Amino acid sequence: MFIIFWLKSFLRLIHFKVFLLVNEDTVKKYKSRLADEVEPAISELIQRAEEGLASLEKKHQLLETKVRLSSARLSENLVADSWL
Repeated sequence: MFIIFWLKSFLRLIHFKVFLLVNEDTVKKYKSRLADEVEPAISELIQRAEEGLASLEKKHQLLETKVRLSSARLSENLVADSWL
């Protein structure tokens, strides 16, 4: 009987969660530290994303130019063929 009681008590303790209460100054301090650690990585990711976007915009412009030139050549060929 004692073993069953002990086992049930132990199982309740496994699911028991402990919360540590801290004052607001401590929370602010750790929040500031976390921001200081994360900010450089976030800034780098933003810069890399902006560079990637600029590269994609440049490729897009080049492709649009290529399409316009191809369309113009096709139109010229159609006009030239119609005169024949």
